[in-house]
Amino acid sequence: MHPFCLCAALALVACGSPDAAEPAALANALEAEAAAADEPSSEALQADAVEPSVALEAVPVVRDTVGLDRPQTATRTLNSEGMDYQEDVKLFETMSFSPNFATYVPDGWETHVVSTPGGMAAQLQFDLEAGIDVFMPYDQSNVMATFAEARDAVEGDVTDLATSGNLPEWAKAGYTWSHSDLYGETYVVEHGGTGLFLSVKAPLEYGDGFEPSSQLVLDEWRWLDDGSSLR
Repeated sequence: MHPFCLCAALALVACGSPDAAEPAALANALEAEAAAADEPSSEALQADAVEPSVALEAVPVVRDTVGLDRPQTATRTLNSEGMDYQEDVKLFETMSFSPNFATYVPDGWETHVVSTPGGMAAQLQFDLEAGIDVFMPYDQSNVMATFAEARDAVEGDVTDLATSGNLPEWAKAGYTWSHSDLYGETYVVEHGGTGLFLSVKAPLEYGDGFEPSSQLVLDEWRWLDDGSSLR
């Protein structure tokens, strides 16, 4: 395990742990998350309880709060190194965030929603080291301070995207990081007055191969209160 799991680091900072920057504290948080991830999430339990009327439909759908029906499974065309390829995707939808969101992830990814002392965490995982973490702190009064504290606890090379002029319009703040054989991007995003932290991470050896899948997740992101996109 490594100290770059956004969910673990921000959970420690958000709940006021004095040892947020200590590797041991981060490792303990990661172990707690791993144990929680083995338990069925409330989303998974609710997904099993499909109403007969929905189960009988030719294409199952998840009905969100703005009435936009999106198929639970679909196919998307992605591009890697100039070559198009087809990717089977599945719908992931949160029910315990506020605001909630939905997006498509590649069919082979694992998804978990974890409740931590500091907030709600969603983990969209390609494997144990590559994926996307989303964290919504319960305490919204110090979102930027929490973000800065977690950023300062990161070891390795860190580049602030606002300072470098590369911060995307859809993010309030962000930085890139690299350490050993891992790299990632971490952002603060805001919707409806609520701040969330979003991190994309992968091993360096994956090169550009992971980017089409991670970009798919961000491109397909929809907020469920008004149907708007992330970016």
